[in-house]
Amino acid sequence: MAVCRGRILFYGLVLLMALHDSRAWLELERASCPTLDQSTSDESCDKPCSVNDDCDGLSYCCQSSCSQKQCTVVRAPCQMNGISYSHHEFMPFTKTHPDLCGDCWCQNGEKRCIEYSCSGPIP
Repeated sequence: MAVCRGRILFYGLVLLMALHDSRAWLELERASCPTLDQSTSDESCDKPCSVNDDCDGLSYCCQSSCSQKQCTVVRAPCQMNGISYSHHEFMPFTKTHPDLCGDCWCQNGEKRCIEYSCSGPIP
């Protein structure tokens, strides 16, 4: 019985270490509809909807400047050096200083990054 408990403790410790060294701590911004003042005047009014399920996987059914709700892209992919990254997919981080580390991800068509000291703590 003691051997079994020891193995469980060992594998639990390995899992904890793996989670600590992963990006599991980074909480990405959820996709959401833009506010009406963020909408563009050249907005297309040809994709009416009632609920999110009426739209494709990249869009939500959002209030728009049109007279009805429209499918609005909220999960656009990002392009970088000829490579396409999905919404919330991690992207390459470019160091701006030798002591800075960080992570980048695609957020609705824009590359977003967080930087922190390589010596810690990780935010």
